[in-house]
Amino acid sequence: MITVKGNSPVSDAFKLIRNQNLNSVGVVNEDTGKLIGNISASDLKLVGLSGELFGRMLLSCRQYLTMIPTNPNFTYPISVNTSTTVEELLKKFDVTHVHRIYVVDNQQMPIGIVSVYDLLKALKEDAEKQA
Repeated sequence: MITVKGNSPVSDAFKLIRNQNLNSVGVVNEDTGKLIGNISASDLKLVGLSGELFGRMLLSCRQYLTMIPTNPNFTYPISVNTSTTVEELLKKFDVTHVHRIYVVDNQQMPIGIVSVYDLLKALKEDAEKQA
């Protein structure tokens, strides 16, 4: 799983997304390694369509995270642990309307990521095996 440190320039996150052909990267606390957020390719829109806010690319990832709109009803970043059931995961996707959910260990260290696509693909493969 690819992450960036919270004190890294957000431009580093977008370079990783571009160079590694990713949809997003996790943001971790620079001291503890705990997951603190997510920066996705779509978050680049906060720079503005014509680049009028290009100075935002100089912000740290931690600062940039504060600009990303969030829902006050949820705790971010959206995550689950390794004991989360498929049913719980489906419910979390449904309720939060996010595209990806991080998997963290007991210390909130990121160990994986599950996208809606990943989940649907796994469910389809499971259904085909049982048919």
